[in-house]
Amino acid sequence: MILVTVGRRRPFDRLVRAVDDWAATRPGVRIVAQIGRDAWRPLHLEWSERLGPIEFEVMLRAADLVVSHAAIGTARRAAEFRKPLVVVPRIAALGECDDDRQLAAADRLAELGIAVVARNEIDLKTILSQRAAIPAARTPFSAPRRDFARLAGLRSR
Repeated sequence: MILVTVGRRRPFDRLVRAVDDWAATRPGVRIVAQIGRDAWRPLHLEWSERLGPIEFEVMLRAADLVVSHAAIGTARRAAEFRKPLVVVPRIAALGECDDDRQLAAADRLAELGIAVVARNEIDLKTILSQRAAIPAARTPFSAPRRDFARLAGLRSR
């Protein structure tokens, strides 16, 4: 199962649409997505606006792959459970966020061996097609969010 999560603060339609497009030709692949409020509604995958903490952990434990925006919380949890992680950074110029800190976060997560970065929709679809080759985080992280962000050299909200 592939778990897609975009956080609760705002939707990330570019990411959700790309996964939905990819899923259209792969009916045997189960994909569960948390898409946020006021988001575009996917046609080819299971989705929910929000996953509660317990439901998120159940889905995370069951996932073979996690696809997310470049968020510290999701990266930490994926690393904690040694789940392969693909991050798609939000881009300010596209109105997806206020600044481009997710670009730096994505690069740092890749440097640490925690995530593979998809810079655009084409990259994401290619990576999804080769998902069996994506490694899990090199080492599990179980540090609290703030400590994880500090260890990774990133800002935490």
